[in-house]
Amino acid sequence: MTDRMYYSNEAKKKARAERTLLALIFTALGLSIGAAIALIFAPMDGEETRHELSHQAEKARDRIENYSEHAKNSILS
Repeated sequence: MTDRMYYSNEAKKKARAERTLLALIFTALGLSIGAAIALIFAPMDGEETRHELSHQAEKARDRIENYSEHAKNSILS
């Protein structure tokens, strides 16, 4: 950002707070719009999506368990 001159520290703090609030508002707005677009163009319905997420989470858990078991065996041997 450019260096700005403020008349007091209070004015500087207020300007920073306003910029932060504006950034948070636009971030929330962007996330909301993105979520709405994702729901509109989702290729599967909710039940299928939940099933697929559950399946992928189970596969990830199994892989982590295998990697941790392999690491444990490597350390102990």
